[in-house]
Amino acid sequence: MSLSFEELVEIYNTKFKPAYADLVGYIGDRPYDILVELENTLSHIFVSLDSDVPEEVREDNIRKAYNHIIRATLDCYKLLWVRLDEEIEKIFGSDVDMLALTISEEEFLRLRAQFKEKAIEARRRELNGVGKDPLQSIRDYREVVEIGMKIVKSIDENKKKRAWKFRLRSKWWELGLAFLLGVVSGVFANVIYNRFFTS
Repeated sequence: MSLSFEELVEIYNTKFKPAYADLVGYIGDRPYDILVELENTLSHIFVSLDSDVPEEVREDNIRKAYNHIIRATLDCYKLLWVRLDEEIEKIFGSDVDMLALTISEEEFLRLRAQFKEKAIEARRRELNGVGKDPLQSIRDYREVVEIGMKIVKSIDENKKKRAWKFRLRSKWWELGLAFLLGVVSGVFANVIYNRFFTS
């Protein structure tokens, strides 16, 4: 595969940068694995730009840089997919989060199922397409991430706060009622004991 430096720059700008921005923006960190891929990419780029190196070696290094950029892009989407999956399952397991959805529960469940199906499909296609079309894998995982983002963005933080306050008030009400029933039961038991068991 012949690849120009300009094509490498285009892949970096159109594929890697959006994926990396989404990942870092969402998790608030720069994962080590991605940084290693970028370091490897940079090393190959500098060899490809060295005029003292034979042309075929420079072309080979552009291909290697391309492969590292593709790997880094794919890793960005996969790391984001894993994080989103954790968030979605947390929402699914929380009554408060489910009450704070801006979409119907039915829509949430449909999107959750679609997210999981697309992830399985993306993984399967990636394994079956190893070495064939890495850009297809990037497109597949990007679709998974887009569905996941739609789900996690469907939480209304104001509704969530209100649901927590309601739950807290309910808990205090339950505790207060339990305490009151305990006191009444204690008094009642004391009256019965004093009337029937003491003379």
